[in-house]
Amino acid sequence: MAKHKEISPARLAAFKILQQVEGGAFSSVLLAAEEPQLQAVDRALCHELVLGVLRWQLLLDRIVEHFSKRRIESLDLAVRIALRLGLYQLRFLTRIPSSAAVNESVNLVRMARLSSAAAFVNAVLRRAVALGALRPGDQVPTVRELAVLARVNRNTAARAIQHLEGEGVVRTRVGQGTFVEDGAARVDRESRDSALDAALDRLVLEAQGLGAPLEELGWRLSRRIEAFRRKREEGGGR
Repeated sequence: MAKHKEISPARLAAFKILQQVEGGAFSSVLLAAEEPQLQAVDRALCHELVLGVLRWQLLLDRIVEHFSKRRIESLDLAVRIALRLGLYQLRFLTRIPSSAAVNESVNLVRMARLSSAAAFVNAVLRRAVALGALRPGDQVPTVRELAVLARVNRNTAARAIQHLEGEGVVRTRVGQGTFVEDGAARVDRESRDSALDAALDRLVLEAQGLGAPLEELGWRLSRRIEAFRRKREEGGGR
């Protein structure tokens, strides 16, 4: 129990909910059940983490595979969830310090009694810190710098960069260094499309779980989209 004190209530709740979702539970039901136990700030962050991770899960898993050189299916469930949570914060929640995202994800793995995987999670997330915020045209850390940041040997760091080159994410210019390519945007667009399809699939499954026929889901979704469009046109939407 002492280790729970090192993890914020929002992250701990999100971690547990996402584990249950992997087992087939509905996120909406679990979030509603967890709400009374959280303060307002933690409740908002928990919702953001759970829904954000589910929305971008395919992209997050692809990033994990980039930096870990392992298939996502080969990782323990707790490790997968901790990495997704950490990467989501690093990539999408810039207001959260990277140190908090990394350290608490490591603590989540330790809490799950997988201390041997803590160093692995720490290394993967620190690699993401090194490269995750870079934009097309920005220079990537050198192999030596990346090895220090990720706490891996230079050969491992070099292979990670070579893998990113093979994916069209970065390109090495002789005598200048390695830079993020515009191809990274293409990778993100493809991952976004896949993530959107997955999110819609989950919506359909949850609707069916509530007993709603697909026809009803279709017209309700159309009505909600039209309502959001009107709000935006009136200046009341985001």
